[in-house]
Amino acid sequence: MGLAGSVVAFHKARRYFLRAKYIVGILFVSLSIGFVWMAMSHTTPKIVLAESQPVNEPMGTAQGICPGRVVWVHDANATNENCTNTYTPIEDGWFLPKNNNQVAIDKMVSQMIRSLTGENSDETAWDALFKNFNQTKGRGNTGYIPGQKIMIKTNFTSAWGWDTPWPNINSTDYSIVKNGSYGIAETSPEVVLAFLRQLVNVYGVRQQDISVGDPLKHLYKHTYDLLYAEFPNVVYIDHQSSTMGRTPIVPSATPQLYFSDRGTILHEDGNSTPVYSEYLPTCITEANYMINIAALKGHARAGITLCAKNHFGSHCREDSYHLHEGLVSPDGTSQTRTGMGLYRIQVDLMGHKFLGGNTVLNVVDGLWGGPESVEKPEKWITAPFNNDFTSSIFASQDQVALESVCFDFLKTEYTQANHPDNYWPQMAGVDDYLHQAADPNNWPADINYDPENDGTLIGSLGVHEHWNDANNKQYTRNLDPINGKGIELVNPALDHYWVSITNCTVSASKNNIGAISISGTMDVNANDLNDVNSFTITVDSNEMLSPCTKIFPVDGTSFKKGKYSYALTRSGTTKSFKYDTKTGKFSFAAKNVDLSGLSCPITMRITIGDLSGAGHAGERIVNGRKPAPIKLVLGVKNALRIDNFKVTKGKNKLSINAAIAVKHINVNLADVNVTVTLDSQTFTIPAGSFIAKKNKFVCTNAAVNEGGFATGTFDANNCSFILTIKQTNIISPSGYLNLGIKFADFNESGLVYLP
Repeated sequence: MGLAGSVVAFHKARRYFLRAKYIVGILFVSLSIGFVWMAMSHTTPKIVLAESQPVNEPMGTAQGICPGRVVWVHDANATNENCTNTYTPIEDGWFLPKNNNQVAIDKMVSQMIRSLTGENSDETAWDALFKNFNQTKGRGNTGYIPGQKIMIKTNFTSAWGWDTPWPNINSTDYSIVKNGSYGIAETSPEVVLAFLRQLVNVYGVRQQDISVGDPLKHLYKHTYDLLYAEFPNVVYIDHQSSTMGRTPIVPSATPQLYFSDRGTILHEDGNSTPVYSEYLPTCITEANYMINIAALKGHARAGITLCAKNHFGSHCREDSYHLHEGLVSPDGTSQTRTGMGLYRIQVDLMGHKFLGGNTVLNVVDGLWGGPESVEKPEKWITAPFNNDFTSSIFASQDQVALESVCFDFLKTEYTQANHPDNYWPQMAGVDDYLHQAADPNNWPADINYDPENDGTLIGSLGVHEHWNDANNKQYTRNLDPINGKGIELVNPALDHYWVSITNCTVSASKNNIGAISISGTMDVNANDLNDVNSFTITVDSNEMLSPCTKIFPVDGTSFKKGKYSYALTRSGTTKSFKYDTKTGKFSFAAKNVDLSGLSCPITMRITIGDLSGAGHAGERIVNGRKPAPIKLVLGVKNALRIDNFKVTKGKNKLSINAAIAVKHINVNLADVNVTVTLDSQTFTIPAGSFIAKKNKFVCTNAAVNEGGFATGTFDANNCSFILTIKQTNIISPSGYLNLGIKFADFNESGLVYLP
């Protein structure tokens, strides 16, 4: 407990220095130095060991699109196995870009999100996540909407000591101090970057709608510089500073978190005054969604620190020592609260509406797993790590299932035999909070978890169980996919060639001849390119009549020094492709090519020899959140794009400006009814109202069956549909509504928004 104890003493010293109590502060500094000496002398902790837990006996209710699914992605190439994590003679911190393979990390996050949802593209996977979350909250089948806020809660625990004589972060430029605490394990900047790339570049979230940070801590220069370079408009949270691009936290106007022990367990640090409630930062209370990115570590007081414990940094105080009394070992030495059935602070945090209850995705960054919250990453002995860094990312919609899986990993690695100085996960009662979070029947008799203090008790927050054994790592849904009720641990094989599309532009001219450009990131090995004479890029979609296929040669001219570049124009048709094997960035373009039937989602596949990989682009990526030109599917399928919709309530008028492609181009609008639906309301324009005029169909002040008059134009060849209905009774609730248009065999709909 030497280093952990030194941190406790340091924070106490900092508090007293801030209060100008210098003598007491010096005393705690002395204690801090003493604890460091203890750490150097390798004092072995005395731990009350937990009894064996039954395996594959799930409790609670599994959560998520695929209930109870936890995805674990492992790629040893993501981290530098030769990293020393020292600052002298050459700075070599684990967090530096040179020790993290960003392409591999991007690939891991991509495959993680697809495996978690069962979708085949990153874009549709994110949309499925947000829609599922909103459905569970009663918000309807909607994804992220521009203007909604997303909080990415990180674990930046080592950024302490601001404006004290013993900082771990310089208050002048936010750089990390090169001292004994250099390189403590925490959330990797590169993992945060991978998630920002996904949210902004793939799913289309506005940068200004995202906040990133650890409200209890400061933001290191190396983290800010890495993220800001690509995403300058993201809000970067800092505990108190507003300089150099940081945004300080603002406390909520009133307490938001009420501890369910009701003053019986938690106390102000250093005295007997009960703690009843907590103010939360507005970056959390005003967020519509949270993504919790914790770090994979043991903990001297909790046994383990994952997503639940990460919320010890989700408040506005100077430290979290008042919360430690709700853990197994409040002081990190005595383990006075071992066993099962005791009040556990983590359950309040997991169940609170702004914390665990507002989390769309729970992530445990296991790239650089560590033994304790304030110690450095270390190589793990157990398989599949085999004396290498953990190089893993874990994720789930089910926070209980995720913590259960990570607990099994930590408990397997951190045994007394493997790590005689750090086997905190073996403490009795470590998983007590998981039992209680999973099933209210496991709550203490005198505790009712109601973290909002509104009289509504939390229910099951997810499913908990232990795997069958460390070799097979199987849970009940792995053993019985049909009848299993517990956890499913998915460890997907990494795609040989991974492709992530972040930009796609499509244009069309006459006869469906058009142009397409695609760019993004891929993971293609330079050696594979050197082994072939050519490779193929294919662009396709579900209704495309004939895929657009282009062959690119590989020779000493097109591919050299790890970079590929080739362009050719022949018979008016152009093709080009660029790829940098170091950064993973690629771009493809084709002009004057037949794109008949091309529509979202669009697939681009690269084939090298017998191997291939594909990326997908949907409506959030193509043409800046617009679909491919609707003309491309004219004569292929029915399609509707609503470009503008307006309801003028005072005048009982609705206006529609839409693009319509019909499968049967010769449709005669003069012979059929045209029906418009707005949610449950119907407006029918009877047959004969539209008259053919110069390759168009026009109606003027035609009577609507339900009342009112319609004026409009339909140009099938140009895919244009304009309609106004006035003097009608419009029932128009606010929010997202379903707008449908029907005539002949055309019956399509889309979402519109009314303020």
